[in-house]
Amino acid sequence: TMDLLSKEKEVVGIYLSGHPLDDYRFEIDNFSNSNLSILSDLQKIENKEIRLSGVITEVEHKETQKGKKFGILHMEDFFGAYKFFLFGDDYIKFKSFLTPFWIIHVTGRVKKKFYNDDLEFKINNMCLLSELTDSEIRDVVLKLEINSITESLVERTVQIVEANKGKHSLIFSVIDSEKNYHVDLLSRKLKVDLNKEFISEINSVDELSLSIN
Repeated sequence: TMDLLSKEKEVVGIYLSGHPLDDYRFEIDNFSNSNLSILSDLQKIENKEIRLSGVITEVEHKETQKGKKFGILHMEDFFGAYKFFLFGDDYIKFKSFLTPFWIIHVTGRVKKKFYNDDLEFKINNMCLLSELTDSEIRDVVLKLEINSITESLVERTVQIVEANKGKHSLIFSVIDSEKNYHVDLLSRKLKVDLNKEFISEINSVDELSLSIN
């Protein structure tokens, strides 16, 4: 899919058959707290921790007049695009991620530059978005209405969970909308793997709503 989309982008200038991030909407919704459009006004988010996800569209490896190497990372998401400049230790630290069409997750803050009062987005951490669910231990929450609980729903849910055992704690959030309350029930025996198959199968069950804490 990425090969096809990258060729479309290269030849036509736009993605025709989809977007590289289409398969990562779940990770983006649960691990990112903003998108690239927010970086159009850095003053509004100064000193706030920002978590972004996107696809690398272009990479530039450059050198200053004094011979110091630096990189420019061009990143795009559903809402916009942005250029990140990486100098010194940051360039060395994140150089291995500077690969076109890699899908990454970036954490950072807007701070003043070390040599003047201009603001910049300072990247603190970078990782592949596909590996984020494995690197962070989270609680998997399955929400359902109490009136929707049936024997067939229980059997189907157990079947999906047992087929995708992993390290993430599993919580059932049982909701009673009529009485306006809910109860969170932690499974003490079963933990799940947040893989694509698990997410897809859970999302195919209309009575269940999946989120992570």
